[in-house]
Amino acid sequence: ATFDGLAVTHNLVGSPHVDSLDVAPQFAVSLGDFTGPGGQLCVEESPTQVSVVDTKDKLAAIDGRFVHWVAPGYVGERFSLVWYRRTADPAAAEPAVRGVHAGWWLPPPPHLPPAHPMAGGTWTEASGGVEGET
Repeated sequence: ATFDGLAVTHNLVGSPHVDSLDVAPQFAVSLGDFTGPGGQLCVEESPTQVSVVDTKDKLAAIDGRFVHWVAPGYVGERFSLVWYRRTADPAAAEPAVRGVHAGWWLPPPPHLPPAHPMAGGTWTEASGGVEGET
């Protein structure tokens, strides 16, 4: 994968947003001594489903063109690194097919974690990362 940008954040508390200039999925990892609840990357897969991706000390691939945010409530210092690709040419964009590309570089897991009820949809936890990769 080729990237042309790197975002570095410290204790980011952001509202749900879309990275409208992205043209491909991005990679993200969070580092630091923070503890939960909170600090995970939340991605709206559809209007009725939000995936929660644990990026602490794990590399994850998500598509920033889907609504996403950092879950609030964590305590401690949280840093994140996000590698992304942007272009002024919309024709160069890869199709946005899913919000979380959890573990696309690994064999599929033997089973998916259980979905948790959420008003109007499901709340799904996804690991989305490889232990220890930064």
